[in-house]
Amino acid sequence: LLASRTRQQSALARFSQEALAGRDVPGLMQLACECIADAMRVEYAKVLQLLPDGSGLLLQAGVGWDAGLVGSAVVGTGPESQAGYTLTSGGPVVVPDLATETRFRGQQLVLDHGTVSGMSVVIEGVDRGDPYGVLGIHARTRREFSADDVEFVRAFAIAITTAIVRARREDEIEEARGRDRGAERAPGGP
Repeated sequence: LLASRTRQQSALARFSQEALAGRDVPGLMQLACECIADAMRVEYAKVLQLLPDGSGLLLQAGVGWDAGLVGSAVVGTGPESQAGYTLTSGGPVVVPDLATETRFRGQQLVLDHGTVSGMSVVIEGVDRGDPYGVLGIHARTRREFSADDVEFVRAFAIAITTAIVRARREDEIEEARGRDRGAERAPGGP
C-alpha cells in the first residue's frame, strides 16, 4: 500500500512539474494519461473532451487504446454510458466489475478493449461551470479502487483544469499584447 501511494505521489509531482513548465494542453493531457496508467497499474487511461454541442465526448488523449482512436473516437454523453453517467452525476464513478454494473451500460470503446473495472471523474470546465470532459482509467482485471485512488485521479483532473485555465489566460494576455502593439503602431497613435 505504501509503495502504491508513493508511486502515485511521484506521478502527480512529475505531472505538476510539467504543467508548471508550460507544456501545451494536449501534451499535458497525454502525459496525465501516461502517468495515471503507470501509477495505477491499469492498461487504459483517457481524457474525453465534451464536444461544443454536447452531443458526445472526443477521446482527446489516452493510453492503451487501439491505434487511430485517440483524436477520433467519440463516446455518448447520455446516462447509459459510464462517461455520460459521470457527467450527469458530477462525482466520481467507480466500477469494480462492468459485467454486473446496473447504473449504465459499458461504452463500446471500453467493451471492445475487454475492460472489466474502471473509474471516471469529471474534468471541470473554465466557463460557466460547464464540464470540460471526463478523465477515466480502466483495467482488464477486476479491481477495487479505494477512496485514495479516487482522490489521486481527481487530483489529476484538477491539475488538467488548472492547465486549461492557465493556457487560456496566457492566450488572452498574448492577444491583448498584440492589440496593444498594433494600437501603438497605428497612425495617430502615441
